Amino acid sequence: MLSKKDLVGKKILVTSGATVESIDPIRILTNRSSGRTGRAIAFEAYRRGAQVTIVHNYDVKGLSQIKIESAGDMIDVVLEELAKGYDIFVNSAAISDFTVNRAPAKIKSGNDAILALRTVPKLTKLVQERYPNLFIVCFKAETNTTNDELIKCAQSIDVDIVVANDVTSGGMGTEDNEIFIINQGVERYCGKKEVLAAKIVDAIVKTLNK
Repeated sequence: MLSKKDLVGKKILVTSGATVESIDPIRILTNRSSGRTGRAIAFEAYRRGAQVTIVHNYDVKGLSQIKIESAGDMIDVVLEELAKGYDIFVNSAAISDFTVNRAPAKIKSGNDAILALRTVPKLTKLVQERYPNLFIVCFKAETNTTNDELIKCAQSIDVDIVVANDVTSGGMGTEDNEIFIINQGVERYCGKKEVLAAKIVDAIVKTLNK
């Protein structure tokens, strides 16, 4: 009730966390994403009056959510959900770049196994193609890069806002992070992910009001 209501009337879809690719009925491929940033963005936008749906592989209370497991699930759900009419899409999930054909039975232990990895289409690009007028925020994570290189890479992505960070020594699965918010300019922030989420939502509101 005490939050500023600068997103009233806006409908926002947020993706969050890691996806899971099944190798067999027991084993999986995934990544270190905790989903903290995506969840924090979703709650921050909700507090500011937006109608928010989050797509992820976790459980939250108080938000509309759609649970998925694989990258393919994420892509299918997001493209279908956006058809219902959204103003903003925040793609903060660490969606797997690769998937694998799932073995129908457990791969026997004690022997080497060769997995054939297939690339997964980029969700942001698919959304842009299908919904060209949608306001899009995406995330760009790199390792072992300079700040200038990271910013230059993020600036090459043609969306409304890019949130970039180097996750070499932190950021993935941690409680805090260092990020660059890139749209018309570049802003650098460090701190708890809840604080950074508020800065990201501030940037969304500022950009929408231009």
